[in-house]
Amino acid sequence: VFGSAVMGTVMGQAVSNTMLTGQLTIPMMKKNGFSSNVAGAIEAVASTSGQLLPPILGLAAFIMAAYLNIPYIEVALAATLPSLLKVACMVIAVIIAARAFNIGVLHADINKTLILRLFPVFLVSFVVLFVLLLLYYSPNIAALCAIAAMLMVSLLFQGKKYRPSFKIFVRHFKEGLNICTVLCLLLIAIGPLAQMATTTNIACNLGIVLAQ
Repeated sequence: VFGSAVMGTVMGQAVSNTMLTGQLTIPMMKKNGFSSNVAGAIEAVASTSGQLLPPILGLAAFIMAAYLNIPYIEVALAATLPSLLKVACMVIAVIIAARAFNIGVLHADINKTLILRLFPVFLVSFVVLFVLLLLYYSPNIAALCAIAAMLMVSLLFQGKKYRPSFKIFVRHFKEGLNICTVLCLLLIAIGPLAQMATTTNIACNLGIVLAQ
């Protein structure tokens, strides 16, 4: 849950979050006693944090900011408390499920040196992104500056084990392009629908009907 939440703060996607963190967490949960269905469900629900946790939210947050004509950071700040409550509820749900399956606390060897060496990459980019959003820079500018900061910090690492090679850069650049392509297709599909809902006022009318 915490791993998906941390990844979600910088990704803003549920599917990609599930794909990245699920490769590690789902086999780990199955190995320690969770059934396949429960392990998959936990990862899927936990990864939706990617669309709720600031500073990078899901596509809906950008549409909300544009529709309400307010800075994006205000939408992100408003989502902070609900998203933290959602993560807390997920933790409680996993604890209850673990007790139901009679699963104890996981004890595993952790490479603390690797975590401490790589943590600055995440921390610096996150701080740059968050500060620029608080200063009311556009999400695009803030994201580009955070990526640039991440690349510069990663190149300062000593040793092949910690410094990414050119081949790794190219591979992840291609993965980023694939994610951007999916987002562009979603924007192309959602744009006309959002405009239609605004022009016809169907969203307001549908809300009234559902309320009745």
